Amino acid sequence: MRKAIGYGLIALGVLLIIAMVLPFFISVDSFRPTIEQKLSAALGRQVQVGKLSLWVFSGEVSANDLSIADDPAFSPKPFLQAQSLHIGVEIGPLL
Repeated sequence: MRKAIGYGLIALGVLLIIAMVLPFFISVDSFRPTIEQKLSAALGRQVQVGKLSLWVFSGEVSANDLSIADDPAFSPKPFLQAQSLHIGVEIGPLL
């Protein structure tokens, strides 16, 4: 029984350490061009996303300086601008 609890605590400690160092090895910002391209294609408008950050413990990605262009025939100003956006993600598929 004590060995099982000990192994469980060791496994929990290893998972905690992995969660703490994961953001240093996975650069979410490297996905920015793909995200911009797919969002632009889906919306039919130019999308620009600033720096992306991953928060492992809360399971979210934050994006700074998000901008979605408006139809040029309607307005030259962006349709949507946001200083920051927080999106919940599943960490498992990123691994």
